[in-house]
Amino acid sequence: MHRPTSPLLRAAAPLLLAGALLGTACQQLPEHRGESVDIVQQNASIQPVDVIVAPVRNETERTDIDVDALRQRFQTGLVVLRYSPLALDYVDRNYVEASTSPSALGVEGVFEVVIKRWDESKLSRQGLFGVTADVRMLDAADGQTVIWAAVVDQEYDLYSEVPTRSLPLLRKQAHVKLAEEILAALPPRDPRGTAQP
Repeated sequence: MHRPTSPLLRAAAPLLLAGALLGTACQQLPEHRGESVDIVQQNASIQPVDVIVAPVRNETERTDIDVDALRQRFQTGLVVLRYSPLALDYVDRNYVEASTSPSALGVEGVFEVVIKRWDESKLSRQGLFGVTADVRMLDAADGQTVIWAAVVDQEYDLYSEVPTRSLPLLRKQAHVKLAEEILAALPPRDPRGTAQP
């Protein structure tokens, strides 16, 4: 038996359909990691292979930032991007503690990250994490020439990243998120080097 459709329902149907389509489209939008990173300098003519991941510098007043975990994530991520980072313990013994120049260790690049702001004030209530960081890949030949430099100054919604309200897990995800964004913006090494056009 056919039931007459309410005029109100008929009028609202196009709006409901449009809303459903819009919601579907939003869910299908791809996430582009690295877009939150502002690249300020890039010299594609220098292609370092062997690199040093310097200790992550924490210039905030916080003492709970796991800079060692961040450094390890950068180390692993650089391998994925076809760089060859030296072992961290070797770097610490021969570069950090002995103050040996990077070029003396036979590397071409030094990867540096400096944390300037780490804001968890909205983390437990809203899942929001704010961070400011400077990132550089330097030419190891002089330790000053910039191969690549970027700035992160962003607030990330971690609730959309992990299905949890656990503060320790959200803090861990904050470290993961920062490393992922920076590594996604860093150009992978071209295995052809600079000799190819």
